[in-house]
Amino acid sequence: MRFLLISALATTLSSVAIAAPVSSQPATVELTTRATTVEESVNIVGDLSRKAQALQSPAQQISILNGPLIIVGQGPFPAIIQGFTEIINAADAFANKYGEGETVFDEAGCSDITTSYKQFTRVNQQLMNILIGKAGLFSTVPIIGQPVQAVLRQVEVRYDALGIFFVGQCEGKGNADIESNFQELRKTVTAAVNAYNSIA
Repeated sequence: MRFLLISALATTLSSVAIAAPVSSQPATVELTTRATTVEESVNIVGDLSRKAQALQSPAQQISILNGPLIIVGQGPFPAIIQGFTEIINAADAFANKYGEGETVFDEAGCSDITTSYKQFTRVNQQLMNILIGKAGLFSTVPIIGQPVQAVLRQVEVRYDALGIFFVGQCEGKGNADIESNFQELRKTVTAAVNAYNSIA
């Protein structure tokens, strides 16, 4: 599982500057060898879901008037970037603690993880779709595109790594369900990155 989670995180776009500090620890820290439990896997997915859910409100508040305020650290975008940074750091902390674990769970354990991951996918797709819709407001404001697409790329790396990690924890139906949700979320996150990259 070390390869699945940590090697993916090691590809983080560390050379891209964003408007808030992002941990780059997964590429360099010494990892533990303890495997994650079902409860710990469910907890991290739930925590990331709650953090993404909390960003939906400021994302919905983005307007043509308050969006450009990012240049002075105001408006909804700085809070959104900070919220994504917290998601990145939480994912990194999970990777640092459990990245070398090699656990394949039984059907009951996989059911719990699958349920949590479906919610994670739904909440994040809603958030990304809001952001995609708002990107159209700023086709002539490149100052917004660069920092947003940069943090979204960092999120994309973590979500890809976590998706691969959780797919690897389950076999059979659980594996297929998580893989399906992972691929759907991957498409949506990539679309959000592309939406802001186009105005960077």
